[in-house]
Amino acid sequence: MTGFFMRDSTNSLKHWCDLLQQSPFLAVSGVGAIKQLSRWLIAGLLMVVQPALVGASDAESVRVDQPVLVSVPPNAWSIEAEVSVALSPPLIEAVKRGVPLYFVSEFELLRNRWYWFDEKLSGHVRVVRLMYHAVTQHYWVTVGSGHPQTYPQLEQALSAATQLQGWALPDSVASVLTAHSKELKRNPDRYELRLRVRLDTAQLPKPLQMNALTNRDWNLSSDWVLPKLTVGTAVRPPLGTGQSE
Repeated sequence: MTGFFMRDSTNSLKHWCDLLQQSPFLAVSGVGAIKQLSRWLIAGLLMVVQPALVGASDAESVRVDQPVLVSVPPNAWSIEAEVSVALSPPLIEAVKRGVPLYFVSEFELLRNRWYWFDEKLSGHVRVVRLMYHAVTQHYWVTVGSGHPQTYPQLEQALSAATQLQGWALPDSVASVLTAHSKELKRNPDRYELRLRVRLDTAQLPKPLQMNALTNRDWNLSSDWVLPKLTVGTAVRPPLGTGQSE
């Protein structure tokens, strides 16, 4: 019985080797087959690794520096940060052709849990729209549902759309931060304050959303950064140096 299984295994191995040598994708010789197979394995590995590399590159397109969460007693909180964004040539061309860009700033307060996923205690999202108005030949920047501010240059409008200077958090978030403020200072390792800025590709026109799935030029996002907690008053003026419409 043992001999039968050994002969059967040998025949199966010989069968697969014959198929390997006859495959049009591989070289006829055994060494050539191994080399070609190695190339296919490497190509497959690159297909798996490439999305991670793209994600790392995308994160560098938006930088958030010196983030600070400012507490102003008794119950006011705001965020200060320096944000720099580098638009790719396709995005610049899209804006100049009238395609609106939506930049999203996200803030979250998490409580760390060693036994499960971190608990999200509160958070807030700010959406800013940047678009070119052909009639006035100005760039319009609109925060939420507010009135647009206009800028003659794209660089000015982009800075206004992404800056986080005097970003006041709503009362619902401020009350949670105030409730946990003492514990945040006493045991900061139990909590995580985090912030990021990204381009919302879901708001792009449908054809451009397909580009965003495969082309990193259409994906802009910072890494999550950790703001420092401080008590005082906001040190930078709020958004709004353009003209109101």
